[in-house]
Amino acid sequence: MATRAHFSLRSHENGDRILATQRGEVFTLEEYEAFLCAALLHDIGKVYQRAYTQKTRHWDLSAAFVEAYKSSFPNAELVKVLVAHHHQSPLYTDSSDRPESIEDARTRMLAYLISHADNFSASERAQSDRVGGYAPGTPLHTVFSQIDVGRPFIGETPETLYCYELGKIPEASTHPKQVGRGYQHPVSEYEHHVDAFLGEFRTLFSEPYSHMSDTLLSLIQKYLWCVPSDVTRECSDISLADHSKATCALAACFYKFHEEFGWIEDSVKDTSISKALLVCGDLSGIQDYIYGTTSIGHGGVAKRLRGRSFRVGLLTELIATRMLHELGLPMACKIMAAGGQFYALVPNTQHAKNTLKCYLDSVQDWLVESYQGEITASFASTELHHESLSQGKFDEVLDELHDELSSAKLRRMESVFNRGSCVLSMEFQGRPACPVCDRRPAQGDDEALPCSQCELDAVLGQKLLSHKWLVISEKPFDKNSVKFLDNPTWYASLTTDAAELSHTNPIYCLNLKSSDLLPGLRSGFLPYPQYIPTWSEEELNSEKYQSYLKHIDREEEEIPEPGDIKNFSALAWASTGDDLLGVLRADVDHLGLVFSLGMRGQASLSRVTTLSTMLNLFFAAELPKLLRCEFRDTYVAYAGGDDLMLIGPWDATIRLSKRLTEEFAKFTANNPNLTISAAVGTYNPRVPIATSSVRTGELLEKSKSGGRDRLTVFDTTVPWTDFSLLEHWAEMLIRSLQRSENGISKAFLYRLFNYQKQAERYFDSGDDQALLFRPHLAYDIARNYTSDEGEPLLDDTDLYDALKSLLGPPEEAEKAWRILKAAIAWSSYATRERKED
Repeated sequence: MATRAHFSLRSHENGDRILATQRGEVFTLEEYEAFLCAALLHDIGKVYQRAYTQKTRHWDLSAAFVEAYKSSFPNAELVKVLVAHHHQSPLYTDSSDRPESIEDARTRMLAYLISHADNFSASERAQSDRVGGYAPGTPLHTVFSQIDVGRPFIGETPETLYCYELGKIPEASTHPKQVGRGYQHPVSEYEHHVDAFLGEFRTLFSEPYSHMSDTLLSLIQKYLWCVPSDVTRECSDISLADHSKATCALAACFYKFHEEFGWIEDSVKDTSISKALLVCGDLSGIQDYIYGTTSIGHGGVAKRLRGRSFRVGLLTELIATRMLHELGLPMACKIMAAGGQFYALVPNTQHAKNTLKCYLDSVQDWLVESYQGEITASFASTELHHESLSQGKFDEVLDELHDELSSAKLRRMESVFNRGSCVLSMEFQGRPACPVCDRRPAQGDDEALPCSQCELDAVLGQKLLSHKWLVISEKPFDKNSVKFLDNPTWYASLTTDAAELSHTNPIYCLNLKSSDLLPGLRSGFLPYPQYIPTWSEEELNSEKYQSYLKHIDREEEEIPEPGDIKNFSALAWASTGDDLLGVLRADVDHLGLVFSLGMRGQASLSRVTTLSTMLNLFFAAELPKLLRCEFRDTYVAYAGGDDLMLIGPWDATIRLSKRLTEEFAKFTANNPNLTISAAVGTYNPRVPIATSSVRTGELLEKSKSGGRDRLTVFDTTVPWTDFSLLEHWAEMLIRSLQRSENGISKAFLYRLFNYQKQAERYFDSGDDQALLFRPHLAYDIARNYTSDEGEPLLDDTDLYDALKSLLGPPEEAEKAWRILKAAIAWSSYATRERKED
């Protein structure tokens, strides 16, 4: 058991431990922590109702929960009173359980704040029709069914819904399954799930400690992500975890608002006052920086790429976390942080605005100092009113915020220049540029050694394989801790030893490999999309590996042992035919539109949180599962938010692109409004990552400009619906080329490629001269692959018939002609013979 992390407080004349506010008022930190715990647990009684078929009102059960675990909470009696008096529904006429029934004025005001936060958060369900009954085993409906950006969605029917099974994330499957509308979780499953939650609660919170509400939030997200908040509605797509988080975030902002403006009951009860701001931050240049590695000749490119993507991808999380820390807010106020963007709730006070401005200016300055302007930050904020949180209104808030953010991104370094801050003051002092990034000074004078940042990337990339905990602290754990901001300086470190954390007083600990949490310490989990191909003993004993040994340069590469990471050369050698790497880049189509308009007027704090969390889970948790099962030679270079870059054998990577879209479709309830655009480039393994990334990014732009929801490969853009046709053509050509006799020749393949270019020219320009491709192909087939009696000479009659179909009316054969270029390249690469050394 970890030692208790005590509150850091000073004495007061009445003996209470207190903290002074900006206006000279005082409140106890125990009170604030108890208040946050109550906001998170106000509806915890609902899990008792679902699991144990309790007919008692849920707020009474919430109070019973606190009473049962009263040793876990600071000021347990306050927590109990607050959860028991949070409800103000007009459906209940009994006023004895409402905030106004509380005698103590201070407690009554706190209860009003939680009650208002609960009502504000619950207003997102106002337009969902009631089903007329209470069904405690109702599963959580997927939020993806609500997305509509113009494509008809017929996945759900009057008889069926897409819902989630009970389980803890990220270990559980987050793919929704289609069930009948009357489906209910079996009571035994619910009871088992809730028992697991309660068991872990007892372990984590044997006694109260500072910031325990942040760990409690993580526990709630871990287990209650799949439990609906309201089972009386037709659509129960908001989880109890997300509703509790939104309630806590709003309540914290309300508390901080009155901390500055005073605790006057009429003001506390006034819901017309805007007491919270929605803040959005956006980082630009992350991907360009991640892939800006100019050389692989110094070794360790995979480690550096892994470390760099982790270090830079972490910035969004760190910036949001530090911002909340500066304002004294819980992690619940971080609505989302992924893919270079975050949303957060902060109090609408002058103190918060001033603190926010100073902090964001320091972020801008630090980014300039650390990344020389390659990564920049933009911020925007807007006020939140009660009505703006309701359905149909929150969409307008998001639109307003996005417009302000777009404007801020056009002048994203304006504040740096206006303050006269030092910009790009790097001095090389006669040293050469770093041979890896070509951005910073090398470490050697005579010999150009990688700069300190690139060396740090390599160390982090190695540590990520085995280190479980990301620790944010004010003191570095070791020399490889990543510095983040100044005054005071924060550090991000990786460690494996959870026991040592209790002695180092960390600010926050994040589990990268599982959802395990730490007793007595402020902790959470952050699924890291890690999958690294390694050598198995079976592979090292294979004939193919002996062939690989002859291929590699023994002076540059060490002989691998079981468990060693495969380098890019080994991944290329795992390809069929030519030993090339496949680089896959992909992202979710129209994501901004999905967030702003896709919820059909039903956007809300909880739904935005859910949508972001689920998309991030797909890339961080479900993608590695797919790779482990089916594409074990694929390396995750980057995956987060809504995009990714994967590297593997070229032919496997092409097939992976299709499997990725299939899994994403299942994950999003087969909603055609949620699609992925992708591109696969093929490269020699010695081509720098910076080059292959940029080139593949250009191919990805072709997929997007071609209409999205498609793949670009071998300079051919193909809708996903036509991928099976492309694959079929490629497989037919490969089979025929591999036949010792009665198959097509490589010479015919090259002629077919020329016919395809003529056909494409005809379809693009209408040039009648290009129509000669048809008689030329007809003559070629007749002369080389048809007998005098008119019978096919090819063993593969499917291929013969497919070739003949190309001679049909041009409009009917256009689809096949257009994908043929990619199929020819695919088959050519797959049938090349390797040069053995």
